[in-house]
Amino acid sequence: MIDEKRSPSVIFYDDMFPPRQRLPHALCVRVEELNTEPPRIVLYHGRRQIGNELTDNSHDDDGCRFDDIFHLAYAAHLRWSPVVRKLLGRKRRSIPRIDEVEDGGRAIVIEEGIVALVFNHARTLRFFEGSDGVEPHLIATILGLVSPLEVASASASQWELAILEGFRVWRQVRKHRGGLISCDLDARTVRFECIGTSVFTDHPDAREMGATHWSLLPTCDANGLNLAVLLRREARARCPYCSKRRVLWQPINQEGGPDAACAGCQAEAGWTEPQRLPCPYPTHVGAAEEAVASGNRVYLST
Repeated sequence: MIDEKRSPSVIFYDDMFPPRQRLPHALCVRVEELNTEPPRIVLYHGRRQIGNELTDNSHDDDGCRFDDIFHLAYAAHLRWSPVVRKLLGRKRRSIPRIDEVEDGGRAIVIEEGIVALVFNHARTLRFFEGSDGVEPHLIATILGLVSPLEVASASASQWELAILEGFRVWRQVRKHRGGLISCDLDARTVRFECIGTSVFTDHPDAREMGATHWSLLPTCDANGLNLAVLLRREARARCPYCSKRRVLWQPINQEGGPDAACAGCQAEAGWTEPQRLPCPYPTHVGAAEEAVASGNRVYLST
């Protein structure tokens, strides 16, 4: 581990810019793996897909398709990522020179190059599992690559932490083949939550309960079971939460539940976009033996 007596605090590089040109201080991105061959992943910010579908672009299933996790870790720990700015549409266009140099193509290539360099190195080290440090020569190379950019102010120890935390979350995402990534730029943290790795939405009980669609919640229960909500598509009506006239989705369970709501209001509560039954999402789908309802959440377990 790199030891530094004095490590400067990471600054925000976009404080002087309009809010829509700043990286959000709280950022939540959902990563989903599609049931394709080869496997593809897609990212969502709220209800909006960001970026393109990605594969490993490799002969081996090495998990490189999840490399946007590293960019999110850089955004969280270094408060810097031209790639994340591009994905979110947060480029600093009000100052053309900053837009061109700090948020433009060259900066993006440098960041992508760093991710590729570190990933290739990490392959020989079990992707930093069990490691508490990054080799100084690798960090020195990174510092040299970013020397023309604003992130040159970040220290070696800050880069080391961003890399290790990025791989910690990446390993979890790869294991579960998706998940919810939450970035807190104020606290400089990035964390993983499991969603949709064992949700059994194709069981006949779902339709017997009147469900037409399903949605995932962004959390698991205390036992590690993934949470799903079975939904029934209703006619267009006034949403009780936002008062707009939209298609409503009624949660289904044996004991009643909350009022029907539009997909937008459900998305604000962290629910995923309603998916029709049956549906290829998530990747890991199997037959459930029973469905147990609790409140407005339906636990589908084997």
